[in-house]
Amino acid sequence: MNSIHNKIDNLITKTTASASVSILFNNRSIVSINHNHPFRAASIIKVPIMMEAFRQDRDGLLNLDDPHPISPSESVGGAGVIHYLSGQQNYTLRQLIELMIIVSDNTAANLVLKAVGMESVNSLMKQLDCQDSALERFFMDHSAIEKGFENRTTAQDMMTCFLAINEPHPLFTKEEQKTMRQILYNQQFKDMLGSFTSSKEIEIFHKTGELEGAQHDVGVFKYRSETVYAAVLTDDLARNQEGRELIASIGQLVVDHLLDD
Repeated sequence: MNSIHNKIDNLITKTTASASVSILFNNRSIVSINHNHPFRAASIIKVPIMMEAFRQDRDGLLNLDDPHPISPSESVGGAGVIHYLSGQQNYTLRQLIELMIIVSDNTAANLVLKAVGMESVNSLMKQLDCQDSALERFFMDHSAIEKGFENRTTAQDMMTCFLAINEPHPLFTKEEQKTMRQILYNQQFKDMLGSFTSSKEIEIFHKTGELEGAQHDVGVFKYRSETVYAAVLTDDLARNQEGRELIASIGQLVVDHLLDD
């Protein structure tokens, strides 16, 4: 068992929370802890929603640059900014995707999900061989949650999604991948995996997720010719801050591994 695996395993044993970690270094697995264990997905499930939107745009099933006015009834709370803004709002689907990722806007996510269709996103995940992931409800749909519907995913499945965004893949063009990476790079929540990325040579594009008792972060670190994929999912947290600190510590270990290699 390698050093980074031992260090991460030690961090996890110090918490009472459930945790799952999957890390690839230059496409070789160096950490795999509960990587196929399903978790409440929170907002990291917005990544395959974005992927399906770009796929449908290429196939002519929708146009990401069409305007989409937002009615008050479509606005939901939680993460994001749309529900705080006054007056008539009109965005393109492309802008809604950007808001869905960079500030994790739930209203934007629901509108994009409605446009592409929940079944289509689930079909894409099956095509990607994300067998343990599923979308069962819209965001902030408390009625669906009370009925037992939940979005779920695993560290391994999210790793698969990021590999499809960053590596040559038959489902996506290089231009689509480049655009999705740029959106992920613009992520505004940087207090977890990327907390200690002080070197300007290290780039990270990622997506965070948060629910009460759960914190996730999944992304890609690039340093010179090296690439690290990292997925960290946590649940059953007594305090969400505990999850953020754990993921930040794992992010620091990833950076150290990159710089020491």
